[in-house]
Amino acid sequence: MSELWRRLRALFRRSRLDHELEEEIESHLEMEAEERREAGMNVEEARYAASRQFGSVTLLREQSREAWGWRWLDTLAQDLRYAFRTLRGSLGFTIAAVLSLALGIGANTAIFSLVNAVMLRMLPVRNPQELKLVFQHAAAGDIYSFSYPAYRILRDQSEVLGGMIAFTGTGAAVLTGAAGEVERASRQSVSGNFFSMLGVDPLLGRLLTPDDDRTPGAHPVAVISFGFWQRKYGGDPGVIGKSVSVDESPYTIMGVAPPPFSGVEPGRAPDIWLPAMMMIRGCVVNPGCQTFRMLARVRPGIADGQAAAALDVVFRRHLLERARAIHNEHDRRNFLNRRIYLAPGGVGDSLLGRQFAKPLNVLMALVGLAWISTAHYSPKNWAACSTPVGGEP
Repeated sequence: MSELWRRLRALFRRSRLDHELEEEIESHLEMEAEERREAGMNVEEARYAASRQFGSVTLLREQSREAWGWRWLDTLAQDLRYAFRTLRGSLGFTIAAVLSLALGIGANTAIFSLVNAVMLRMLPVRNPQELKLVFQHAAAGDIYSFSYPAYRILRDQSEVLGGMIAFTGTGAAVLTGAAGEVERASRQSVSGNFFSMLGVDPLLGRLLTPDDDRTPGAHPVAVISFGFWQRKYGGDPGVIGKSVSVDESPYTIMGVAPPPFSGVEPGRAPDIWLPAMMMIRGCVVNPGCQTFRMLARVRPGIADGQAAAALDVVFRRHLLERARAIHNEHDRRNFLNRRIYLAPGGVGDSLLGRQFAKPLNVLMALVGLAWISTAHYSPKNWAACSTPVGGEP
């Protein structure tokens, strides 16, 4: 520690140390020269002999500076001083280069943040790499959501699935507290096994269960997010059991979700989760109300294609029943051509990521190229570019 402290002090006393070293070298040389003059040499011969006896002054300076501090830090400081002096001499070029880099780095950072949020960052749930998005995939390439009855039919295929959840898109809601204060918030309707299948544990209270989602309108309970709990209730642990009105319907807060969890839609964080049977009572029994998206876990040892084929067999029976009400032959044939499709769901269900996956990948490639090209431009390179060669700029 004493050695480290000595070297740190030397960094801020370099001028003084250099001056003291020069005085000491000069003193030694003068003493050596004086001894030789007393022995009968003239002044020049005495000085020359003293210098030869003393050794290389330059080497002594370098060895002393290395003993004082860190040579690499001295070199870095010299390089920076040189670059600064050179760039200051070409102020216009320096400003243009700095602004170009600032704009490029800012744009690249923004693009990477967007791609990371919607395409790269795994959900903070148990084993997110095992999650699969479930879609209806039409022959024309269109992707459809599911009705709640269709979700229930597919969810019960225990031979290939280790679990399946349904959720709606995050939408706006009007919340009214017990004191009458009104606030706009975001809500999401989910199946009762939403949190348990994802492996999310409550921070306070309890989360939704399958029993909360069996009968339409029977269980007016809610779970709030950590952020909403902090913002609305100031982190009050007594929030459990309080009543809140969501779109003029009363609900009892049963739990608070943990802070890392903000839903399964990147970029869209619900403030409150409600049982599907409560928020859209008519829709949960209507096969034509296709408002739900789904995530599933495939059982170990079963390939995605095998699971999709097994789900498709069951789903086609559901489609055949619904197709009886379609009288137009063209529409009926297109309807029956829908198939079950599984996709990786570890990052959640991002509409932005699905709709703009190719453009975002292209932007990420451009970010990589821009970073590689920017890395080649150091202050020394800028200085070299701005230094006149042969008298011409």
